[in-house]
Amino acid sequence: MSAQMLKDQRVFVTHANAFMGPVLCEVFAAHGAQVIADTDPLREPESPARQLAKAGEIDILIANLAIEAPPTRGSAKCLSRSGRMFLPLWYIPCSVCFLPRCRP
Repeated sequence: MSAQMLKDQRVFVTHANAFMGPVLCEVFAAHGAQVIADTDPLREPESPARQLAKAGEIDILIANLAIEAPPTRGSAKCLSRSGRMFLPLWYIPCSVCFLPRCRP
């Protein structure tokens, strides 16, 4: 694998300062990518779109959601956290999104 296989690629990493964020940023940079290491907590529905707009054009989006894992699958706490965990992905602008809701 070439050390520069991602040369000139712009990689946007969410929660770049937590969980796998620091290592992801390091590895992508080591492969030549220009890393946009975002540390916004993404707590408001408009946060993902705002952060992506500030970043400009990107080639790769890494949704590193550094949110505490729920204790059990069936608890109300889990459902609440799961909703919070995936909600930021729902607000990613369709221009950079791969979800079925964004496909023509």
